[in-house]
Amino acid sequence: RAMAVRAALAVLALGALAHAAPRLRRPALGVAKPGMTETFGSNTPTSANCTLKWVTQRLDHLSSADVPRTSDGTFQQRVFYYDGYWSDLGDGVRGPIFFYTGNEADVTLYINSSGLMWENAKEFGALLVWAEHRFFGETQPFKDVDDLSVKHLAYLSVEQALADYASLLFNIRQTLPGAADSPVVAFGGSYGGMLASWFRMKYPSAVVGAIAASAPIWAFEGEDPPVDPYGFNAVATRDATPAAGAAEACVDNTRAVWGWLDALGTSDDGLQTIGEAMSLCSAPTSSAEVTTLKYWIETAWVYEAMGDYPYSSSYLLNGDGMLPPYPVAASCEYLKDPTLAKRPKALLEGMAGAVGVYYNNSGTLECFDFDAFVNEQSQIDDTLWNWLYCTEMIMPSGSNGETDMFFKEPWVLAATVAGCKAEFG
Repeated sequence: RAMAVRAALAVLALGALAHAAPRLRRPALGVAKPGMTETFGSNTPTSANCTLKWVTQRLDHLSSADVPRTSDGTFQQRVFYYDGYWSDLGDGVRGPIFFYTGNEADVTLYINSSGLMWENAKEFGALLVWAEHRFFGETQPFKDVDDLSVKHLAYLSVEQALADYASLLFNIRQTLPGAADSPVVAFGGSYGGMLASWFRMKYPSAVVGAIAASAPIWAFEGEDPPVDPYGFNAVATRDATPAAGAAEACVDNTRAVWGWLDALGTSDDGLQTIGEAMSLCSAPTSSAEVTTLKYWIETAWVYEAMGDYPYSSSYLLNGDGMLPPYPVAASCEYLKDPTLAKRPKALLEGMAGAVGVYYNNSGTLECFDFDAFVNEQSQIDDTLWNWLYCTEMIMPSGSNGETDMFFKEPWVLAATVAGCKAEFG
């Protein structure tokens, strides 16, 4: 269920890292190679070309309360610089600073995917800086990185992350020759875009502006106009239609899967059929496990939609694996037969192939564990993101099976709160 929560929440909080949302169509560039930026080709520098710095940050910028014994009150934040384009304007004055407000993953993923910064840095003569978000990647505030207890997660918040970035920029201005008078522009995509927006609002003296891509800062209850909790899944479903280059029968076949799973899940023979048809390592044993399977399937689709780039990309896999160009359309190829909706076993076999584009991206799995994440790092990031979501950023998200291709799950705040309490207490 936690994986499903991650998928439902991330649909609004993840987004673009290059020019705009991953739903934008751009010419395919083929498979990325080691040392090559996936988005923009071999002439664009990557994290391998950047300078790594470790910056000391306070664990708690916001209070003087005693910190856990597992910390000395500080931690090391990972920061990358690229000064190959930074212009010297004379008299000790340098060009602007483009600053990426790192979000919920290893910062090198953003370095190698944030094309807008790279594309404009040369023209503006900018210094590029990427800051890693606390608790993600190698920026770990506590020595016991596997301890994700509430006493540690209490220091994972939007406010603390923004304070990290403000402190970092102050440090850069004070210590980097020529940077004192350089205007800073914040960049971010998705949650990083939200951070960039909020950074400009909360620390207006730190940055002169913010460029935020796919940053759903209005995706909260109480906004005007009100947020549509079914909006993302409707857009994700569009990626599975001919309008986005996918097979015509894909949406109808996907909608048909949920009813067949529910029907087959009522008997032992049906459960066995599900397990065999979907190449599961072990068949579900109850209707509750069938529900888990449904979330697992949905997760593959929404992550592919968020990473529906026209080129091969490892971003949505946390760098561990590679999705093909237009992964949603690739998945839909397994569901292109319009007769599948009336043939449950064949339909489930097709769905196994479809979700295998995501879960079996390596092509090495012999069977699927429907209670597992796509990889270990994604599971860790899931817990961290769920904490951020549950404590500060509950964004309404649901599915209705009409404007989208998923099973009906109305947005109910009380159910989300109950899920958060079950996970974190």
